[in-house]
Amino acid sequence: MRLLGIGIALAAVAAAAGLDAEGAKQALNVKWQKLRPASAAERNVLFQNVKLVSGGGTSYIFHVTALVRDYEAGYPANRYYGQTCVGNIDGDYTIHSQGGAWEVDGVMTPPTHKCQPNQSAGVSSIPVSSLQGTQAGSGPMAAAPALEKSGYSRRAARGMRRRRTRDGAAA
Repeated sequence: MRLLGIGIALAAVAAAAGLDAEGAKQALNVKWQKLRPASAAERNVLFQNVKLVSGGGTSYIFHVTALVRDYEAGYPANRYYGQTCVGNIDGDYTIHSQGGAWEVDGVMTPPTHKCQPNQSAGVSSIPVSSLQGTQAGSGPMAAAPALEKSGYSRRAARGMRRRRTRDGAAA
């Protein structure tokens, strides 16, 4: 019962700061879409489970179970119809604030996947509808908190070096 209370408290902290499981799904989906292979015409990420492990403020750890599906159209004129691959993801991901956006750290390539050749043009051998999971929502993602500025300028960080003019006066 105590663990349930801790889990609820962690979820409340994440929700108060703006990042919940749905926000984590959206951040992960954005990252996986950016990593779509050039040969894949379509990429689908289907989340089976997203659970907050720890975190708060500007950094969170989520345990994620998902499927990543890549559809390659191939070259129908050559009678090559491409292939469809599905990879399994099961691991922990750190999602942290960086420059006002959520950044994802963790293994982004599925460690295991299966591929099947497509049998005809425009038809996937593994349809999305045959896979378990839900896609990330398309609504606006919670904004990541901006990091506080320390108050020091670049000049202060470099030890207050000043440029000198030709006559030796400080600029």
